[in-house]
Amino acid sequence: METDVRVALSPTTSAFCLGGGCSGNVASPELNITRMNYFGDLSFNMSVVRVVVEVGQVAGKTVPTFNTFSGKQAGDSRLYGSVGFLLKI
Repeated sequence: METDVRVALSPTTSAFCLGGGCSGNVASPELNITRMNYFGDLSFNMSVVRVVVEVGQVAGKTVPTFNTFSGKQAGDSRLYGSVGFLLKI
């Protein structure tokens, strides 16, 4: 999967581009980030109930930004998970 997003902000120019469609004057700073994503899932399939659990982690990477997300930097490692239940009636 690949994403192409470019944003440039300055007192004289501003632009936003997504998937090749651009508006405004575009500056093109180069930023190439590759991060590893590990996950695993486990499911229990019983006669009337199915339970699925998934847990994973995206590896950290240095990302040059001033933004923070929930008190963390954009390139910090993140742990995630989900649980699903199915009741067969």
